[in-house]
Amino acid sequence: MSVLKNAAASLKKGNFIVVYDSDGREGEADLIFCAKCASPRAVSIMREKAGGLLCLATSPEVAQKIGLPFMSDLLLSDERLAEIIYNKTKYGDKPAFSISINHRESKTGISDDDRSRTLTEFGKIVSMPKTAWRRSFVKAFRTPGHVNLLIGRGIENRRGHTEMALEIARIAGIPPAMALCEITGTRRQMTRDAAKKIARENGWVFLEGKDFFGE
Repeated sequence: MSVLKNAAASLKKGNFIVVYDSDGREGEADLIFCAKCASPRAVSIMREKAGGLLCLATSPEVAQKIGLPFMSDLLLSDERLAEIIYNKTKYGDKPAFSISINHRESKTGISDDDRSRTLTEFGKIVSMPKTAWRRSFVKAFRTPGHVNLLIGRGIENRRGHTEMALEIARIAGIPPAMALCEITGTRRQMTRDAAKKIARENGWVFLEGKDFFGE
């Protein structure tokens, strides 16, 4: 079994995977999980074991049908922000960030229970027929919130964790709604070896950019 199929099978069983991009890009590892399966315990694990920003990645098709904008495009409409808009990363990509959301039944939105509800309910929505996505999303969520949405640009166009997570979801045959959280540490930058060690110690499948792109 290829490493991608192995990771997809593990993800489909409700396990975490660790994805490191490359030394030449972010030099970052993300803990990745199926949003539809994101119980409060899973959110707690992401918070404790990873510690970075908890995000929710979805596909271009979902974003288009729901009406989700890229945050950098949204901010361009305000000329007062023109000088500070983050429209291109240091490694050349456009940011994947969209709006942030809370489920309408959240209390503050930041607790493990609240973020679990936000993640799982979004996952349920994109499991519905496409015609229900927009109506169900508007009914279920508010913005701003405590879970940042990310929109993939397609793995053929961008080599980020957003795109790699969505590619694994595609291979696994699960809805395009993936929870991502950067793995932080005392080092300024995560190394491949450190990320691989974390995955091994926790029994998680480890992937890296070259597994997707063959480099």
